[in-house]
Amino acid sequence: TEYSTMKFPPATKAVFLATLALVPPSTAFNPAMSSLSTRGGTSTSNSCSAPHSPTAVAVATEETAVAETSSSSSPQEIFRTDYKPLPYRVSNVSMNFDIRDGKTVVESALTVVPNNAGDGDFVLDGEADALTLLSIELDGRVLVEGIDYALEGDMLTIPSQLLGGGSSKLTTRVEIEPETNTQLSGLYKSGAMYCTQCEAMGFRRITFYPDRPDNMAIFDRVRIEADKASYPVLLGNGNKIEEGDVEDGGRHFATWSDPFPKPSYLFCIVAGNLGSIS
Repeated sequence: TEYSTMKFPPATKAVFLATLALVPPSTAFNPAMSSLSTRGGTSTSNSCSAPHSPTAVAVATEETAVAETSSSSSPQEIFRTDYKPLPYRVSNVSMNFDIRDGKTVVESALTVVPNNAGDGDFVLDGEADALTLLSIELDGRVLVEGIDYALEGDMLTIPSQLLGGGSSKLTTRVEIEPETNTQLSGLYKSGAMYCTQCEAMGFRRITFYPDRPDNMAIFDRVRIEADKASYPVLLGNGNKIEEGDVEDGGRHFATWSDPFPKPSYLFCIVAGNLGSIS
């Protein structure tokens, strides 16, 4: 009873009580040998009898259930054999990042072309807890959810009938919150700087995209806009082809172009107050 009322963190208490419940009553327990310590000091008792405590079993069972739940929600392994050829692939990408405190709007224009190796609808990866879809257009025509496309869970699906057999331009606008992105995957804010981490599957937390290594695309234009005083340096992949001030109160932009095809997990941007050596 004395030990079942001691104040430990829940997980520590569960393990401690479960251990006591398994020790026969005749066995002496020596805290000094167990190296058991609590925040603020160590136990000063020399020995105690270990009662068979129903409370210990109940607490341990509860903690076990939590552990099993956590285990079941672990990331699922994906193997090469799980992949099927994409029916469509993205050949070129143009993006615009409008970074503001509390939210960032990302506009992505994807050049979609048929891929002769696969068939079916065009499925783009996303993450429902990270992306809020604001609008979607195909070749300049606004698409309607439930009629022209389906948004189910993390997946955005464009029917093959809409894409046809030629090149199409798919444009999406999404809103993300880098400041609350504690996964540190996708675009997130670290201290006073915005960073990206897209490997292995973080790009889908930035925009809807076939986020897999076999889709190699050229990122023609990546425009980054942010407050100039707070984020004087705006970096991206490739070569900086344009920069300047924006009329919208103290903001500026930089545009980067990467001429080499790359998978989405290599995408990178940074906005912050950085130094340089030339």
